Amino acid sequence: MTKPTHRAFWFTSAIAWLLAITVSMACPSARAAAPIDSGQKVFVSFDGPARELVAKMTLDEKIGQMIQPDQSFLKDPSDIEKYCLGSLLSGGGSGPKNKEDYTLKGWTDMVDGYLQHALKTRLGIPLLYGIDAVHGTTTFPVPSSFRTTSDWPARVTPLWWRK
Repeated sequence: MTKPTHRAFWFTSAIAWLLAITVSMACPSARAAAPIDSGQKVFVSFDGPARELVAKMTLDEKIGQMIQPDQSFLKDPSDIEKYCLGSLLSGGGSGPKNKEDYTLKGWTDMVDGYLQHALKTRLGIPLLYGIDAVHGTTTFPVPSSFRTTSDWPARVTPLWWRK
């Protein structure tokens, strides 16, 4: 038995997602008309343009938009264009290549560089970037879960500094 390649894994995963999306869109009961509240009306207004954009996409572009590889697995930032990636992730410990760049500027430059590659694709869809932050750390960027709590400074202060 041969070992599957990353491309085969991405392709299989994307086909599974495409099948699930296609079935859910084709099934009328899955799209039962529910009353739309005023907050949803804003998002419903984007349905038409979103459907037009998806209709223009090739299968490879749809696959690229549905996967979220860790940025450390990119051989080159141009892989974003090559695979039409719509999303990247910095998993645990996967940030800028040089540890000296673990600063606001280093992270910003890295993500902005990835975004520039995404905007060079045929449809120019911006990149969604995710960070898998570990709770209880004092690293930049501060995880959004800390910023949204009422007592986030206490949560990011190491236990041994607390009285």
